[in-house]
Amino acid sequence: MLKGRPLQYFGTCIALLNMLGMGWPSPFLPVLERDPLTSITKDEGSWIATTYLIAGPVGSIIAGIALNKIGRKRSLLLSALPFLTSWIIIAITQRLGFLLLARFIAGIGGGAIYSVLPIYISELVDPPIRGFLISVMGTLTIVASLFINILGYYVNITYSSLICTLPSVVFLLFFPFIPETPNYYIVNGKIDVARKVLSQVRGRQIDAEEIQELVESNEKGLAKAGVLDLFKIASNRKGLFVCLGTMGAQQLAGIVPIIFYTQTIFEKAAADFPVIASTSLLYVLLIVFSAVSSAIVDRLGRRPLLITSISCCCVALLMEGVNLYLKSQGGLNSIGLSWMTLGDLSFLVIGYSIGLLVLPSVFLSELFPLNVKGLAVGFCNIYFSVVAAAVSKLFQITSDHYGLHVPFFVFSASSFLSLVFAVIVVPETKNKSLEQIQIDLRNKDEHNKGEQTHLLKKYCSEQ
Repeated sequence: MLKGRPLQYFGTCIALLNMLGMGWPSPFLPVLERDPLTSITKDEGSWIATTYLIAGPVGSIIAGIALNKIGRKRSLLLSALPFLTSWIIIAITQRLGFLLLARFIAGIGGGAIYSVLPIYISELVDPPIRGFLISVMGTLTIVASLFINILGYYVNITYSSLICTLPSVVFLLFFPFIPETPNYYIVNGKIDVARKVLSQVRGRQIDAEEIQELVESNEKGLAKAGVLDLFKIASNRKGLFVCLGTMGAQQLAGIVPIIFYTQTIFEKAAADFPVIASTSLLYVLLIVFSAVSSAIVDRLGRRPLLITSISCCCVALLMEGVNLYLKSQGGLNSIGLSWMTLGDLSFLVIGYSIGLLVLPSVFLSELFPLNVKGLAVGFCNIYFSVVAAAVSKLFQITSDHYGLHVPFFVFSASSFLSLVFAVIVVPETKNKSLEQIQIDLRNKDEHNKGEQTHLLKKYCSEQ
């Protein structure tokens, strides 16, 4: 039986398998638009993409409720079923109504995974490798997208969809043998079971004193909490503010619609190289540099990577906006523009990969106590889905009506504001236990209150 770090790595890898069934092959849309049986318009195609995001809040709400009711492990097992169902529907029929239904069902699974998986990993693994393993989620998402897109170029929709069910099938076969997190048992008062699981996960015997310290450090997390506790308790507000801000920064960098509409962007730039080659290059860069980020996030820290990432995105988006604007005014030849576009987008995905791709999930898993973690994750993922859907539609509407350069300028300005937010607000959590992070958040709030009281007394004494 696996114990200690080998169990932590193996369990995380099996849990991450479920993410390989996510994604939507962009080569499918041109095929569906040309097929006389489907005749999908571009607007309908954009809804196929955004329906997944719209359904995300449903999965987040369900997962937020299920986390403490049935556990993290069972919640993850259930999240695989929507992916299986959606791909089977797409394999059977490509009618618009069924495609929208399939993507909605898949979105429920996606919302559930992003709500549960960061919590599961953060509670299962040791602090020195927590950031690395959670950040691998972002890398796996890109690997899944690259795999599905390449598959979509060479295999028809039916067979591609059936192949995409395989990761979820493998996950369902192996994940039942991975343990539940000790924290779930503590939340439900099963201290003896928590001690046994913790011994297996840590690879050593856990004595009564050690488990008691863990319980006491989570006393506030064991108390019942409602939605309002996210906003009434200062440390929770701080964590929520950081998570919403970093998720907003992630989406307002515009990488999701830019990747989705890569083919359109290169066509506008009159690219003289195969679109599949440029698209594959962007995905490879995302994978390589997100892997680099995962490897160094626990060494360099969260803040430096986030600030560097947002800065790179801001500059790359501005450069590409200028390129596309000059092209629209006839100021650049098509050959020069196409290569500049490839360079700008490559710089963008590199910058995005080293921080924005992975760090919001890391913060979401680290900044909340046990009693509100499910509520916080559900709330943040609802926000994430709404912002992501809005950004995708914003890209389509502004580029169609005002020019392709406009959304790039908007995203660049948004990234500048995100940079200010990251510098001023975002804390460092490197190598800290979940309990220590909560202590730091509470102590900072108490320190701020003390300073406010001191200033008030000083002001009153001077009057």
